[in-house]
Amino acid sequence: MRPIFPTIIDGDLLKLVHLSNSFRMVDGAKPLRVGDVCYSEARIASVTNTDAGKVIKVKGHVYRAGARVHQSLR
Repeated sequence: MRPIFPTIIDGDLLKLVHLSNSFRMVDGAKPLRVGDVCYSEARIASVTNTDAGKVIKVKGHVYRAGARVHQSLR
């Protein structure tokens, strides 16, 4: 899978700090296995300017065979 980082968000990827990352398996989905063909989708949920810098919340999903298997919680 390739990372998703839209051109609307400018910045140096090497200076990013991840405040938190979380995901869950979709109910009933089996864990990913070697050889699975997957794709991901993500969207920016919000952009907030803070004293420490820009906070960008992204929501995403991982799909296998067209079915959602993981989703972000933030």
